[in-house]
Amino acid sequence: MESTALENIAARIGADATDPDFCFGAYVFCMDYHGGQWSEEYAAMCETGVSMRDNHIDAVRRGRDDRGGEWEAARMVYRALKREHNARS
Repeated sequence: MESTALENIAARIGADATDPDFCFGAYVFCMDYHGGQWSEEYAAMCETGVSMRDNHIDAVRRGRDDRGGEWEAARMVYRALKREHNARS
């Protein structure tokens, strides 16, 4: 059975594609770094089924409006994917 785009993205950092924190972090990463509608990142973004508000996206990207730290795990996923992406570029 072929892996989904989201599973492929998760495999890049050894994450579980079904983990909600991974899905939120991956959604923001894929939104920022997809290479167009035919890219694996765009497909993964669509597969997450996530819908986020702008302030939640900012909390994942930069830690803004995250006073309680509820987005910390998603932010760690985002940063790990970003590091992996930059290492491949």
